[in-house]
Amino acid sequence: MLSPTTIPYSFLVMDTNQTKPFFTITVTKTNYKEVSETIKASDLSKIFITADCKALAENIAPDTDISNSLQPTNTILNSVILTDADIPEILNTINALKIDSSMGWDNIPSAILHGEQYIEFVSDFPGTEGEFTIRNYVVDILDKGSSAVAIVNSEIYQNKSLVFRTQQHVFVLGQGGFGGPRNSSKAVNVAAAPKRAPDAVVEQKTSEDQAALYRLSGDLNPLHIDPNVATAAGHQKPILHGLASLGFSVRHVLAKYGGNDASLVKAVKARFAKPVLPGQTLATEMWVEGTRVHFQTKTKETGNIVISGAFVDLKKVVKSGTAASSAPSQQSSSSLKSDGLFAKIDEQVKANPSLAKSIGAVYLYNITENGKTVKQWTLDLKTGSVHEGAPKSGKPDTTMTLSDEDLIALASGSLNPQTAFLKGKLKIAGNMMLAQKLQPLLKSGSKL
Repeated sequence: MLSPTTIPYSFLVMDTNQTKPFFTITVTKTNYKEVSETIKASDLSKIFITADCKALAENIAPDTDISNSLQPTNTILNSVILTDADIPEILNTINALKIDSSMGWDNIPSAILHGEQYIEFVSDFPGTEGEFTIRNYVVDILDKGSSAVAIVNSEIYQNKSLVFRTQQHVFVLGQGGFGGPRNSSKAVNVAAAPKRAPDAVVEQKTSEDQAALYRLSGDLNPLHIDPNVATAAGHQKPILHGLASLGFSVRHVLAKYGGNDASLVKAVKARFAKPVLPGQTLATEMWVEGTRVHFQTKTKETGNIVISGAFVDLKKVVKSGTAASSAPSQQSSSSLKSDGLFAKIDEQVKANPSLAKSIGAVYLYNITENGKTVKQWTLDLKTGSVHEGAPKSGKPDTTMTLSDEDLIALASGSLNPQTAFLKGKLKIAGNMMLAQKLQPLLKSGSKL
C-alpha cells in the first residue's frame, strides 16, 4: 500500500553526459498532488521511461493501492537521461515545482544500504530438497540521527522445521531524526576484535566481473551493474555486493580455522563499513578466541576497512593443514560412482600430456556423501598426475566440492554446472576461473 506515509520519493535526472545530477524531483507528503498533476500536465511524463516513475506520476494519491506497479525500495533513485530538446520543458517544470537545480553530489537523494548481516544455522545444512518457507518481520526501527535503521529478521523453514535464521540492518539515509530509539535489545551486535596483531591474514583478489557474477544469485540492485546508477550514487563504477565480500571473508576463515568444511559454521555476523570495487584485493585479518574467529576485512589497494566487528562461530576449530575430521570416513575406502570418471580423466591426461600441462593448475575434488567429504581426488596438471587423495605437495589452485550423485549428473550433462553452482550443489574455492580451463581437456571425455 502506497500512501503519503511511505514517501518521500526522489527521482534523479542526469545531464546528457551522464556525469552529474541535472535536478531532482522530490515527492513529499505536502506536495505529492502538485507534483503528480504537474508531471501529468507536462511532457515530463514522457521522459520518465521507467514503469515505476510513470506509475508514481499517474497514480499517487492518498490511500491509492499501486503495489502491483510500484515497489518503494526500487524507486528511491531512478536515473533518466535527457536530450538537448528536453531542456526547455524541464526548466519550465523546475520553475513550476520550485526545484533546486544546483544540487551537488552531497545532496543526492536518499538511499537504502545494507548495513549489517547475521546468519545462524539452527541445525545441519539443509541441502536443496524439500519445501522451504521464509518468514520475514521487522523487529525494530532505530533513529541514528541522520539515518533510520530497520532491523529485519528472517526465519527459514525446511519442511516446517527451522533450519536457519538471519538478521539484516537496513540503513535508510536521510530518514532519521524522528525521535525513535537509538539502540535495540533485539539486535545481534557486532563484536570488536582483540587488540593484538592478527593470528592470520588471507588475501584474495576479486575479479572485475565479480558483481555481475554475484548478481546471478538474484540480487538485481542496479547499483551493482549499472554504471549510471553507480555514478549517481557517488561511486566510480558499480560496487560489489556486501554479501559477496562477506563470502570471500568467511571462506578465508574456513580455510584457516574450519578445514574448508562449511558444515562447521554455527553463525556469522558482520558490519559493512565501506564499499568494495570489483577487482580490488580483499585482505581478511583473523583472531581466534575459543571457537569464535573474529575478523575484519580491508581492501589492499586503499587500506580501508570494508567489513568490521565481524565474527564466525564454529562448532570446532580446525587449523589449516589438518583435516576437518579426526578419522577418515568409513565410506572413503569404498567405491564411488565417480571413481570411474576420474579413471577416464586419467586416460585423457595421459593421452594429451601437452594440453594438460598447458593448463598448468592443480585441482582438488572433495566428493561428499550426506554432506560429509568421503573421498578426494587430485588433478595435478602441472605434472600430469591424477590420483586419489589430497595434493602430494603444496595447495590446490582450485577446490571443487560436490556430492558423488551430482558429479555423475554433471558428467552426464543432466545437471548444468552454473545451475549446480547457484543452487549450492557445486562449491568452488580458490581460483574460480581455472575451473573453466578444464573443459578443453575433458570435452572428449567426461564433462567435469
